[in-house]
Amino acid sequence: HSPGWTNVLDESQDITYRGIRLAGQRRNNNDGFDICNSSDVLVDDCWIRTIDDCVTIKARFTTTSTRMHIENIIVQNTTLWNYQGGNGIVVGSESCTDVYNNIVFRNIDIIHNTSHRAIAMEIIDSAHVTNTVFDDIRMELENDFYNYDHTYPYESDWRNPTKFLSLEIIPADEAYYGTDTEDGIIDGVIFNNIKFVGNPARLMEFKGASPD
Repeated sequence: HSPGWTNVLDESQDITYRGIRLAGQRRNNNDGFDICNSSDVLVDDCWIRTIDDCVTIKARFTTTSTRMHIENIIVQNTTLWNYQGGNGIVVGSESCTDVYNNIVFRNIDIIHNTSHRAIAMEIIDSAHVTNTVFDDIRMELENDFYNYDHTYPYESDWRNPTKFLSLEIIPADEAYYGTDTEDGIIDGVIFNNIKFVGNPARLMEFKGASPD
């Protein structure tokens, strides 16, 4: 019942989480696993319920001169349940690094999703995100999205819960959390065997930083 992010990795390497059962349902902003500025991380056979992001891979601003690459992260054989807020899986939002590389999500169940997005890649800094795989993911999308009033200080429709999958590069000059002045890049993303059941009105979104 954490009042904030539940499990945070920061500037870490060679980490394994296996068999973790996490139920954080006290309040919003209690992310499950926040993997920040880290590489060579394995999350395996876990069960995570939160009222915000279940698993998020971030590159946060650091006062040091080193921008650590985010590489070799695997999340597999895991069940995610995010209720009312955030995303089941998110790469971003904070993405203040040069490279996200070799990120794999496989054999994942996202259940009872009533929140903004089941899967999201949201790049708000200048990172180049590449070699990312979403494989064998099953999503259960509920019809009853929010049952409470939740107000955010930025884009009024950012939390409009209409999408089950979203890839978005937010222009640097519009990013609420952003620290860089250049836009990011997303390429080399593979989706394989993605299934969902539930509300057919939930949409996919692919959005670049400019009309081009």
